[in-house]
Amino acid sequence: MSLTAYKYRAAAIFWFLAVFTASVVRVPQVPTYNIFAPDKLVHFTFYLLFTILIMLAIRESKGAGRLINSDLWKAIFLSFLAGFVIEIIQGSLLAHRSFDVLDLIANIIGIFVGAMLSRRFLMQKLNNNI
Repeated sequence: MSLTAYKYRAAAIFWFLAVFTASVVRVPQVPTYNIFAPDKLVHFTFYLLFTILIMLAIRESKGAGRLINSDLWKAIFLSFLAGFVIEIIQGSLLAHRSFDVLDLIANIIGIFVGAMLSRRFLMQKLNNNI
């Protein structure tokens, strides 16, 4: 198989590494606890895109076959697990970062919106191919 056959998997891995790196570097200012802070929008966006990339990678690995609900739950689980592990690392291993429940909530909202958008897009694409 060519390298382009794994483009969504590679993109998902690259995106995770970028999010992980951004999550562990020292930030100049500690974010405030505000659900509408720009920081929360960044979390929402990171995990929305990560979930879409995972769904595309799952679709890529299945070929032109149809997606099933377990694929959606795999993407949700993997995205949540990544975000949760990063928050745990921030709270326990990094002195300059801390665990933030609001970050986790923003991640979860982004994950579910990403899952619904990718499911809708991929289902529409599959229906158009029939």
